[in-house]
Amino acid sequence: MKNKGIAILLFLSMQINFAQKASNEWENPQVFQRNKEAERSTFILIENQTLAKANNPEKSTFFKSLNGSRKFDIVKNLSQRPLYFFAADLNDTNWKEIDVSSNWEMKGYDIPIYTNIVYPFPKNPPFIGGDYFSEKKKTISGNPKISFEKTGCMKI
Repeated sequence: MKNKGIAILLFLSMQINFAQKASNEWENPQVFQRNKEAERSTFILIENQTLAKANNPEKSTFFKSLNGSRKFDIVKNLSQRPLYFFAADLNDTNWKEIDVSSNWEMKGYDIPIYTNIVYPFPKNPPFIGGDYFSEKKKTISGNPKISFEKTGCMKI
């Protein structure tokens, strides 16, 4: 009888452990990096010593600014995001244009959240709520999903 009770407790503890596992890798605290490059010092490539001494990296032919106009897509639910946003044949004709660097909330694409006291959505780490804004409850329950694309560059 004692062995049977121990077996049942062991079985139940395994079930609880599996029930707590996150199904999405971004909700799994054990996954903290994916396709990460090795750390290194920041440096800027400049063609010659004269340009380096002038301390104006924008004059270098190797300089590439990330500022500019980007195609921009924002969705409120994870299932609505484009899964292959990095694909070369992505149809982004319905995407909006936004200046980088800017703030999409200040451009009218989302709800600005300014708080240092009350957390704007329920805390349930590491799990992330599926729907972003509940019309019924008038509450925020997660983060919007954003995709950017710049013509001629890798999609980020």
